[in-house]
Amino acid sequence: MGNYINNVPPNKNVIAREGEMLGSGLDFYTFKTTLNISRGPFESEGQQRLNRLIEVIGIRAQPIIVAIHNADFDDPPEFPNETGTVTVYTLKFAIEHIGAWDTEPDLLQELNGQFGFDFLNTYLAYHADL
Repeated sequence: MGNYINNVPPNKNVIAREGEMLGSGLDFYTFKTTLNISRGPFESEGQQRLNRLIEVIGIRAQPIIVAIHNADFDDPPEFPNETGTVTVYTLKFAIEHIGAWDTEPDLLQELNGQFGFDFLNTYLAYHADL
């Protein structure tokens, strides 16, 4: 039968080993900021902010899927105080503990005042648990 998992033959879209699985009931979030949270040298400001963001997420739940990117937007609606072309850094993540960030302080409150994060330059969207 080969080394198949749940009788699914391996292909380029499935990467899993025996015992590895990702269950249902995950909370998905999109975190956006106008602050640089890009990866770089450990001592860089962007890397330090990213480290702190992941650390704060991990206070209540382990982030299990993480994707980060940045793009330029004209007058982004999430940031009404920003006008013109603005670079927005986006971190999409999933956590395995449903509702872990449903109580106060929430993620934005927890980050407020750290490494330049504040309520004017951060935005968080929750996407229903899947």
